[in-house]
Order: sequence, then structure tokens, then C-alpha cells
Amino acid sequence: MIILYPFLQYIIISLSLYLYSTTTCIDGTLKGGINKEGIDFFYNNLINELLNNGIEPFVTILHFDYPLALQQNIGGFLNRSIVKHFKDYSELLFKTYGDRVKYWTTLNEPGLQAMYNYMENLTHYSTEDCATTKVCTEVYTVLHNLLISHATVSKLYKSKFQAVQGGEIGIAITSRSYVPYSSKPEDVDAAQRLTEFRWGWVLEPLFNGDYPKIMRKLVGKRLPEFTKNEKEILKGSTDFIGINYYYSLFVRYEPNKSKIPASDNYDALAVTEGKFIIKLIPFYF
Repeated sequence: MIILYPFLQYIIISLSLYLYSTTTCIDGTLKGGINKEGIDFFYNNLINELLNNGIEPFVTILHFDYPLALQQNIGGFLNRSIVKHFKDYSELLFKTYGDRVKYWTTLNEPGLQAMYNYMENLTHYSTEDCATTKVCTEVYTVLHNLLISHATVSKLYKSKFQAVQGGEIGIAITSRSYVPYSSKPEDVDAAQRLTEFRWGWVLEPLFNGDYPKIMRKLVGKRLPEFTKNEKEILKGSTDFIGINYYYSLFVRYEPNKSKIPASDNYDALAVTEGKFIIKLIPFYF
């Protein structure tokens, strides 16, 4: 414990609660082996020390950083088979730490995980590439598999662990406010569309079992379908929703897709004004 003390003293002084993510499976699969030292020495000691000092641990199961082997061997969250590995990993966490951890976040910012890993690269592609390659489809596939992973793990926790351990399980999302650039109806509609493409993309399936209707209309066949069973386990799969709020952006309607980079606003027929930090609206929350 000597190695841990300086770090623990810092978080004890600085925080009333502590959020962290875990990595315990060496290659992302139980078959590949478990990092026992990580479990026994670091995480168990960390949780115990937090609780001994009145700090409630909030554990994030996946915060962007899944094992590289899963990306190299199966393509990460582009591959539906990752759901099983995520479930196995989560069950190990529930069994190991669930007697002390009462708040679980399955995914931190799943929309951003999909966008940063796949959509950000689309700035190098033209709109024509979207029609001829998978570059404008992968981001939707990744988020789809992330949501199914969340729902699968939530069902596991609620059916097998929650009654005994008395905890809660939820998800954390990225959030921004989208403000119409003008009072023109088309700009107002564009801001609302982008809100549904960002907030609704993740939240609608958790409450209604499917993506927003406007996304179904504009994205078309590139937006994956949920099975009947997936819709059922998605609805009501979160006890709480964490909101990571960042800033506000002006949004303008752009009907010509050729003028929109094949990036995160492409399908929403909307563009955000400004460049990088200059995009922020200082007088909006």
C-alpha cells in the first residue's frame, strides 16, 4: 500500500466521490487471462481505501480504452462479437467489486467514442466517398454495438447482481447545446435536427428502443436496425444518466451535402459556425 498512499491522499483531499475506469482482462477476453495483480493489489485496495475515507466510488466500465488486441483481432466495436467480451468483462467486475461498488457506468460518452474513432477521420473524405465506401457507415455501426453492449450488461446486472448488491447501473453521455444561427425556420430546424443526431442518437434507444425518426429518414440504410429483443433490453436499461456538458454552438442549415465535410454534421444537413474554440458561444451556457 505504500505505493498507493501519495495518490490516495491526493484524491481523499480533493474529491467527495471518485470516478474511474477499470482494465483487468489482459487481451480483452477472459480466455486470454486476468490481471490478478491489478485486481488484488490496485483496484481492491483503491476501493477499500476510498470507502474507508468516506468516498463513494463510481466505476466506469469502459472509457474509450479497451484492449488493443480486441481492435487488432476482431476490429473492436465494428464487430458484433465484442458484445460478449464486454459482457464477460463486466461480469468479472460485478463479481469482484460489486459488494462495495454501488454505482456503475457502463459507457462514458459512447457517441464521442464512435465519433472520435471513426467520424473525425471523415474530414479527409468527400461526400462521394460516403456513397461508395463504408466511411460514413462505420460510425453508426460502432455506436450501435456500444448501445447493445450497454443494454446487455445492464440486463446482466439487473437480473443477477442488483437485488443482492443493491447498486445502480447507468450510462454517461456527451452533451452540447445547439443554438439556431438565425431566426430563420431552416436554421431553427437544423439546430433541432443536430440535437436529435447527438442527444437522441444515444438516448432515444434507451427510452423508446430505436433511433430518432429523423435519423432513420436521413441516414437510411446506413443506420443499423435493432432486433425485437434488442429493443426490449434497451428500453429502461439505465437507472441513471450522467451528463458531461461542454458548451453551446451556433447551427446553420446547409442543404447542399457537397458543402458539408463527411463529418459529424453531414447527415443532419447542418453546419456549426466558426472554427474550433471560436465556435463556442460565450454568452450561452
